[in-house]
Amino acid sequence: MGVTTEFARDNTRICESMTSSETAKLAAVPPDDELDINRRLDSLKDLEDGWADGIQHPSNFGNGFGTAPSHEGLEWLKRQFATHYPSGLNRPRLYPTPEGGVQAEWFTESHDADLDINLENRVGEWHNLNLDTNAAYEKTLDLSDPDGWAWLVSELHQLTARES
Repeated sequence: MGVTTEFARDNTRICESMTSSETAKLAAVPPDDELDINRRLDSLKDLEDGWADGIQHPSNFGNGFGTAPSHEGLEWLKRQFATHYPSGLNRPRLYPTPEGGVQAEWFTESHDADLDINLENRVGEWHNLNLDTNAAYEKTLDLSDPDGWAWLVSELHQLTARES
C-alpha cells in the first residue's frame, strides 16, 4: 500500500474524528479554491492542538492527539511557496499532519508524490511512487535552502513532462 494511500485513509479518519465546527473550518475554502496555496495554509491556522484526536490507538482516544501547525511556520511556508514555486506548476493538495506539519500531495496518471514538511526544522521528506512499476523514491530536502526548492520544482516538472 502506498504512502499516500495510507495517508488518504488516515486523513479520512482524521476528518471523521473532528467535530463539525473543526471540519467546517477546514472545509471553509471553497472547492474552486481548494488548490489555492495561501488560502489553504491560512485555513490550517484555525486548527488547535488535539485536532486529530480519534486517529491514534483507541486506548489513547481523548488525550488530545494532533499538534496544530504553528502560525509562524505556516507563514514561512506561504513565503517559500510564493518565492520558489512557479505559478504555472501543478499546485499541491495541502493537509495538516498530526505532528504539526503540512503534507503536500501531487498526483499524475502514473505517479503519486508527496512532501511531508516539518515546519520547525524546515525539512521536507519527499516520497514519489511510480504507480506503473511500484518503484519508490525518497529524498530529504532542506526547504530553508533555495536548492531544496529548486530540486522539488525540477522533479515536479519532470513528473508532469512524463505524462505529456
